[in-house]
Amino acid sequence: MTKSTFKKFSRGGVADPLRIQPRDIALLRDMWEFRFLNTEQILALHDGSRRNLKARLNLLFQHGYLDRPVVQKTARLATSHIVYSLGRKSAEVLASNAEEREGILRRVREVEKSLVPIIGHSLMISQFRVCLTLALRKKGSRITRWLQGQDLKEVLSYRGANPPLVPDAYFKIEDEGDTINFFLEADRATMTTERFVRKLKIYWSWREDKTLQ
Repeated sequence: MTKSTFKKFSRGGVADPLRIQPRDIALLRDMWEFRFLNTEQILALHDGSRRNLKARLNLLFQHGYLDRPVVQKTARLATSHIVYSLGRKSAEVLASNAEEREGILRRVREVEKSLVPIIGHSLMISQFRVCLTLALRKKGSRITRWLQGQDLKEVLSYRGANPPLVPDAYFKIEDEGDTINFFLEADRATMTTERFVRKLKIYWSWREDKTLQ
């Protein structure tokens, strides 16, 4: 590992406090929503100078509001862009009460436990969501609900048992007065045909289920 690579994942021990700006809050909220985003995905979601945005991301990392998961160094990701996740210090500025703070920290702990295969898969989900968000933004539509990970599992466990399937995401779109519900399956060419067919049958059985609507 080169010295420059090591520096990317270590904090320099900054002493001066960082004054959080409204744009910083928007960046941190994105990290809360997406769990993992690389630099290019973040730049695609936010207007402004690329140079300034990159500098701000670095400051948020150095001050502990963002993390750069070390696991990405061995994940063999499709791009070399730095991957960010939410830092524990972000709870100080995102939470309005103790319950919200614990929810944010729970999400941070969930992300911190991510292993090498998970980060690659999560970035694939993020890439889909970023592209969908930008496409909907152009036509004046939007995603009104998005669930994934533990949040989605808890909703699907409403009957008190482990769900037979936890999709990679569930989302709802409002478009021209209509509300449309979707499940997302993001496959990195690891799923057998038999397993995929089993998933389709479960989705069909959920078709009339109103729990997620």
